Amino acid sequence: MNYLKIFVFFNIGFSVAFAFFIVLSDFILELFMPTYDVSFDPLFLLTLFVAGLLLSFNKSQLFFYIFVFFISLLQFVQISSIAYFGYPILPSEIHKIFSEFSDIKDVILTEAGSFLIVPISLFIPLIVIIAANHFFGKNGIKISFAFVLVLLLFVPKIERATRRDVQFFFPSPIRYSFHNTINAFSFYVGKEIWIDNNFKMPEDFYSPYTVEKHESKAKNIVLVIGESVNPWHFSLFGYDRATTPFLDGLRGDYGFDYQEGVSSGVSTHSSMAFFLNGVREPGNIKEIKSKTFNLFRLAKKQGFSTFFVSAQDAKTAYEIGNQYIDKILTKEENLFLFKTKRDEGLLDVLDKLTLYDKNFIVVQMRTPHAPYKDNYDKGSDFDVFSGKDDRVDTYDNSILYFDFVLKNIFDYFKKYMENDGYFIFISDHGQAFGEDGFYGHNKLDLSVASVPFLSYSASGDKIPVKTPSQYETAEWIGALLGYKFVNPNLEENLSYIHGNNFLSDYEFISYVKIDGNITEQRKKMLSRLIQERQK
Repeated sequence: MNYLKIFVFFNIGFSVAFAFFIVLSDFILELFMPTYDVSFDPLFLLTLFVAGLLLSFNKSQLFFYIFVFFISLLQFVQISSIAYFGYPILPSEIHKIFSEFSDIKDVILTEAGSFLIVPISLFIPLIVIIAANHFFGKNGIKISFAFVLVLLLFVPKIERATRRDVQFFFPSPIRYSFHNTINAFSFYVGKEIWIDNNFKMPEDFYSPYTVEKHESKAKNIVLVIGESVNPWHFSLFGYDRATTPFLDGLRGDYGFDYQEGVSSGVSTHSSMAFFLNGVREPGNIKEIKSKTFNLFRLAKKQGFSTFFVSAQDAKTAYEIGNQYIDKILTKEENLFLFKTKRDEGLLDVLDKLTLYDKNFIVVQMRTPHAPYKDNYDKGSDFDVFSGKDDRVDTYDNSILYFDFVLKNIFDYFKKYMENDGYFIFISDHGQAFGEDGFYGHNKLDLSVASVPFLSYSASGDKIPVKTPSQYETAEWIGALLGYKFVNPNLEENLSYIHGNNFLSDYEFISYVKIDGNITEQRKKMLSRLIQERQK
């Protein structure tokens, strides 16, 4: 057999088998876990194919077994997390494998039933890959030191972790488990392992949340979450450019409410986690994990069908409660659609949903995220504002496009508003425009946390607070779903804005709000708050 035939049959054959059986774990998990649903990712499959091809050139069987058993060990950790908790492991949680090994062992032994899916989804692919190596690998073309190329394939991820924040390595609920594994352990090796992990919230620092169940007030709730939306660039709020003609037309409507709101965080990752889990206090990760106030969980308990549709990557929605969502549809599954149609692609995705008698639908927009001019076509009906700073002009144009998309989403769901339905909008965070010389977001500042709050209901029912925070918005949505939040940690008139890296010792803002007016604000590190309260 000549070299070409050997290469095609044995090396390529092993590469295809390797790629397929690495992701076989996910198909097995889907069979046993109804809420687990991964999306087809051709780019990652190509990466696996390349890894398999390099591995097929390797001469050393010892290296093959060490490599395969090593990645299987990492997958064991990942799949165990998915099987027990319902979501992939986070880089910052990996150190607990070592620091809390005894507790983890006890959990596995006492709740073995929850982990039965782990050996099934792990060992079947492992055995087949070993068999493929015996059938294909031993007979393929071999290259000296090919194992070095295999190892080098993973170096860029680790190097990237040394210079990027953890949010870029957050797992995605619809991504292949091994993709999440590579991200999590790359960040752990590249950065997390070198960080002092001694910081830990005291176990009893906050009292646990509880809920009181009542009759739900709504049959359909559509919650639209914006991206980087500054309310003071809305003509609805008095801006000197007609950026929001649709929203302007709703002004004065009996069912329409609009006011300034305050986000929970200054980045998408922090605000989504705190908002959709209804968590208020700094460092209360325990409640983010327990999901007592999680809106998707509460909706499911009341018999609502739950949906999450996003024009963004699913990793921005880490810890939002994907185990309680019936259908998750994000940018990864519709790359070409959102590339060509931008946020208008949301309408195409929404049109594919099968809605039922009671629905809780969360729609996450992308517009007007920077770069602003990428949100609309040059020379289009949305390229109308000029004459100010280019940054302001392009942002205002993208707000005009945002208003257009929001109108289409509103019109699509308007028939559901007629019968105990609610349409609610709040942005994940705002966008600063020159306050203290700062532009953009991610900076811990009230100007970044300022967002528009909008709601519409045919009944005229409105949120019962002024300048609602995302926590108060979640509390109101919880009430519409039929639940009263019971939070024993509430402090009168006091609210919080969280920084980026909320899974560590991070800086936050506490602010006092009286009659809708924010009267004072203070920045503080979480560790400092703990020290003060423990005195």
